[in-house]
Amino acid sequence: MDFEKALEIILRAGALASAAMIGVGLVLIYAFHGSGNYTISQIASPTSPINSSQFPVWRVLRGVVAIHGLDYIYLGLIMLIATPLVAVVLNLANFVTNKNAIYTAVVAIVLLNMLFSLFVLPLLVGA
Repeated sequence: MDFEKALEIILRAGALASAAMIGVGLVLIYAFHGSGNYTISQIASPTSPINSSQFPVWRVLRGVVAIHGLDYIYLGLIMLIATPLVAVVLNLANFVTNKNAIYTAVVAIVLLNMLFSLFVLPLLVGA
């Protein structure tokens, strides 16, 4: 299997797994009339008190084990964000292996930008 085909499979699987997780979360929210301590009306409200800062990864994983629908949705969103990140890392490894200096540099810059926006900017905005 060539690299492009493997990358295509990874991207497709990530998107489908993410959609499945979000779908499971929606079903759980409606089956249990809410999620954890939140009711459906709180979740669906335009002025909802729920935001992503309340859902760090460790809390999402605990909520998935506890079968909270909102945590399944957040896990699906985390998977959706991680999918292109994995693709960029794999592309970087491929270009390093092929000793392609220009593309390695470009993809490394893209990866640094992605990591900066995921981990540093939220700390700066929240401060």
